Amino acid sequence: MSCGAFNEQDIEEAFTFLEEAGLPMFDARELYPCEDFLGEMVNHWKKRQLKLQSDVKQVRPFIATNYQARLFGKGLLDVRGGRRAVLKALEGSLEALQATRVDLYQITKPGPLYWGGEKAIFEAVAQAKRMRLLDNVGVVGYVNEDDLRRVKTTAKSFGIDIKSNSFELSLANPAAALVDGTVAACKNMNIVPFANRPLAGGLAAGTYTMMDPSGGRSRKPRYTFPDLEPLYPIHKALREHAGKYTEKLGKRVNTAQVSINWVRAQGVIPLVGVKTAAQAKDMVEAAKWDLEPEDVKELSQVALDTYKKRRKITEMLAKARR
Repeated sequence: MSCGAFNEQDIEEAFTFLEEAGLPMFDARELYPCEDFLGEMVNHWKKRQLKLQSDVKQVRPFIATNYQARLFGKGLLDVRGGRRAVLKALEGSLEALQATRVDLYQITKPGPLYWGGEKAIFEAVAQAKRMRLLDNVGVVGYVNEDDLRRVKTTAKSFGIDIKSNSFELSLANPAAALVDGTVAACKNMNIVPFANRPLAGGLAAGTYTMMDPSGGRSRKPRYTFPDLEPLYPIHKALREHAGKYTEKLGKRVNTAQVSINWVRAQGVIPLVGVKTAAQAKDMVEAAKWDLEPEDVKELSQVALDTYKKRRKITEMLAKARR
């Protein structure tokens, strides 16, 4: 559920559309208002079920949220650290979600200033699981095999099995799949990989290009020409493949759907931010078809070449500043 500016009716329509389409997993973020709003949506869902016939089988929304393991939580007075901070945050999330438990509680990788580190966090998570405040546990931001194995071992020492890992993956940032082995490590450890920001804030959706830095919106362009110019090969490839699959499938396929399906082709579940029913419909349509293997390979090569070029530019600029 998108955490930025949104219209209440649009979000409710998006939630209902996804739930009725059979995609009832919703991922919230603890330190943003989307937890409160998601709680309202689930409440509306419960009320709708009461109006249906008792023999109509309905899939309950699967709710995921997270714990931000950082020095400050909601404000400067919310200093975080140790076991109690986790339990306090989880209680706050449950209150906002109007729920008695969370289906998937995700722990962000703690920074060096987090007192107690991973051990304190998973001690608290184990206690919360015994209290039946959560069902499954995942992590966020573990992007190399060594870190992933370490956190899995730490969690296991408290009786916790890590079920998922959420990290950035998109055509604009393909490292997790094509460079550092994160996706492969997840599969080897039976951890479900989630891609957060699979459209890279519009950079991998074809929304913002060097020809249209405003994304068709009237406000100030979100990205500058230097941000967008290196991504031209990706945007070009997205347009070409969107045209190809529009013709092949006999229905409109847009660049965002192509980008999402590249993530799916890596064996990763994309967690796409939606604000409207139209965006939700795009995601449902993307789930109805797959890229051909040769197209996946072609897009991967373009993404990898672009990634290396952008990284080289970044390193040159850093060297020049020194």
